[in-house]
Amino acid sequence: MMLRIAMINFLFGFFQLDKGLSHHTAPNLKWLKKSLGFIFLISLFASCLSKKDSEIEGIVYKTKNGFGYRVIVHDQLLINQDFIPAIQENVPFCDSIEAAAACHLVIQKIKRNEMPTLTLKDLSTLKIKTKC
Repeated sequence: MMLRIAMINFLFGFFQLDKGLSHHTAPNLKWLKKSLGFIFLISLFASCLSKKDSEIEGIVYKTKNGFGYRVIVHDQLLINQDFIPAIQENVPFCDSIEAAAACHLVIQKIKRNEMPTLTLKDLSTLKIKTKC
């Protein structure tokens, strides 16, 4: 948000530059101002589109015997997974890479508006070991 305000202030100041310039430099400056304005609008639009993705966050963390992950949506904890899901035992992920892969798949399911559950097939596809 502060970056957007700074960009707006910069552009407002930049658009005031042509006051008192000769008629030879004014057309080039107008073209430059239009180009910068277009770039600013595109970047502002892109930042608004990417905001939805940034509202979902995955965090991998160390547990007592392995690794787990958390999924946070809109700054609210949605999932706290200390153990590998879809198996009957309470077994943590063997390493952070496996926990990150599972977390990533859960986030993808959330983005596709699917239930964020993992199945045995998902674990097999991700090559997650259930015994370290």
